[in-house]
Amino acid sequence: VAGAVKRCLETHRYERGGVAGLAIEPGSPLLSASAGAGMAVLLRELFPGDAALTELALRLADFSLKGQHPSGLFYETFDTGRGAWHGVAGHPERPVIGIATAARIADRLLAFADSLQDAGLPCRKYRLAGERFVEFFFDDHGRFQVPGALHVPGSREPLEPGLAGLEVCFPLARVMTRTGHDRHRKAMDALAHALASLPWGTPWLPSTREGDEPDAAGALLCARVLLAMLRPAGAARRGGATTRSRP
Repeated sequence: VAGAVKRCLETHRYERGGVAGLAIEPGSPLLSASAGAGMAVLLRELFPGDAALTELALRLADFSLKGQHPSGLFYETFDTGRGAWHGVAGHPERPVIGIATAARIADRLLAFADSLQDAGLPCRKYRLAGERFVEFFFDDHGRFQVPGALHVPGSREPLEPGLAGLEVCFPLARVMTRTGHDRHRKAMDALAHALASLPWGTPWLPSTREGDEPDAAGALLCARVLLAMLRPAGAARRGGATTRSRP
């Protein structure tokens, strides 16, 4: 795994003009914020004693932070040619954010914050960014809005419904484990209800996008969400070190 990670950095890494990220494919002008945040976590887990790779991990995580909309949602794609973040393809008239990738960025930043904290390194801005994403789905009265697959930045009402919105479960689980707040537990209950209310059975199988044919990604997402909900809340102790839930 360590070798594969280093090879990926050789082929996909982009650093120029204050931008540090991973290209969607070698030579592409498009960078993936979720890939960069995921790589930051991998570098800390695989090479915790390498100061240079820790510095690179920080630059990659910082790049993902730059894609956070003021509402708390995250853009996934940065175009190095245009020097700008942009939304999901197919919506040229307005920016649209995919909740699946936004949730992955938030989840990876929260995991990165945990890793930095365990090493005694500053981590507050990464944790706050992940928490801001989760808190976006609560209104001013603390009521949780189950997200859809696509959202216009700043709007809790989904532009397009879909299972992909359930990805919010994973950063929510991290925040709930850390805070223990009742509002976060109620939000997890709302997601559980949304999952349970799906018309399970042979006439219906999950699809990632509403109206499309069933697909493996939709089924896998439902399985991952179910397992995350079944996992006991709270951190477990192992060998004197804290092991946090990683949905």
